[in-house]
This record gives sequence, C-alpha cells and structure tokens, in this order.
Amino acid sequence: MAQIYPKVHHDVPVYRDHTLDTDDTEIRLSDDNPGITRSQQVIQLVIGLFSSLLLLRFLLALFGANASNTLVNFVYGVTAPLVSPFRGLFNLSPTAGVSRFEVETLVATIVYILVGVGIIRMLDVFRHHD
Repeated sequence: MAQIYPKVHHDVPVYRDHTLDTDDTEIRLSDDNPGITRSQQVIQLVIGLFSSLLLLRFLLALFGANASNTLVNFVYGVTAPLVSPFRGLFNLSPTAGVSRFEVETLVATIVYILVGVGIIRMLDVFRHHD
C-alpha cells in the first residue's frame, strides 16, 4: 500500500489533489491571495491587543487602582483615545482612585471586537468571491 506524504504549503500540511476539512472550515489548496490572510492576522492581533488593554483598564478601574502608579497611568493613557468616543454615553461621573464600573470601557471593547470580526469576515468574503 502506497503512503501519501504531505507537502507543506505555508506551514499547513496539504495533501495532493485534496482539501482538508477542519471544524467545518475548508482549507483551500490554491494560494488565492495571501495578502488578505496576512491582513486578517494583523487585524486579529490589533483587536486582541486593544481588547486586552481595554479589559485591563476595566479591571483596574473596577478595583480602584491608584492612577499615580506607573503601570496604571500607562494603561489609562494608552486606552484613553480608545474609550473617548464612548465617554458621555451614560451619565456617569468617573472618579480616579475609587472603585468604579466603567460601562464605557466595556462598550468600547465590545464595539472594537465586533468591528474587527466584521472586517475579517468581509475580507474572507472577498477572498472566496473569486
């Protein structure tokens, strides 16, 4: 009986004249457009970084972290532009150094994740459109 040895294509084992099904996701053998796949990875990385920082900000605010601490100040400074479009969404007055539930930060996290997933899906549609 002959053995089939996989050929490696972009670090994914690919068998000759076949497609691989993993979790109902088809891996296509042809190299359609690797730029879009790389774009999707970059978007996932950026959204993952943003949401991690925003969730860290949420936890720091929830536990009333001292804003004069270097790490806390860094996280608040980096995430401030991400949260600023959502400020005033609810009539709450934030106070530094006091435990607070930042609804705006949670809303920002959810919105950025949804936008990222939407962009990734849109790029996926364009890739499979051809």
